[in-house]
Amino acid sequence: MLAWRAALFLGLLAAAGPGAGAPDSVVVSGLFKDRAVVEIDGRQRLLKVGETSPEGVKLIAADSRRAILEIDGERAEYPLGDRIQTGFPAPTEKVVRVPLSPNGQYLQPGLINGRPVTFQVDTGASAVALSSDLAERIGIDYLKGEKQRVLSASGMTYAYAITLDEVDVGGIVQRNVRAAVLEGQLPRWPLLGMTFLHGVDISKSGTLLELRTR
Repeated sequence: MLAWRAALFLGLLAAAGPGAGAPDSVVVSGLFKDRAVVEIDGRQRLLKVGETSPEGVKLIAADSRRAILEIDGERAEYPLGDRIQTGFPAPTEKVVRVPLSPNGQYLQPGLINGRPVTFQVDTGASAVALSSDLAERIGIDYLKGEKQRVLSASGMTYAYAITLDEVDVGGIVQRNVRAAVLEGQLPRWPLLGMTFLHGVDISKSGTLLELRTR
């Protein structure tokens, strides 16, 4: 049922043009033979079989046990009191404050593909970058990536271009993040570069670096 509701919501988004008023909430609050009381975005509508509300909810069938509703061409059966919730709450802004460490680096705990690491926030790095030593320890098969010759802080080396399933920094989560795995033990900490940072707002407050969801 939840998967159907998700599909319904996506269908409503696809169908709604500018000014479309797809309902955010539909509740079956009364059932009778061939009629149903349906609360749509807080407004009660008494619908007869075959009738469509101004919000686009159509009653297909009803009895004392359930109603069959059609919304945007999709039909489903709903018992008394069942709710279709098609609206999602606005996302909560997340702010991560990264202190300057004694060695002059901005270090922040995080996760790569669910495995704990400590990132070094580096706005000068074009991509998230980690050592092959760390990649092996956290189970990343980097050898399947595209091998490239690159210039690193320690000179010319080889790197493998890969895509990380998920990067989580203090609850700011991004998926399918492009990254580079450098052969050897460097960088000491995985660099949180621009393939992650382009998706956040960055500011400084004293010695704190603030990462904020957009």
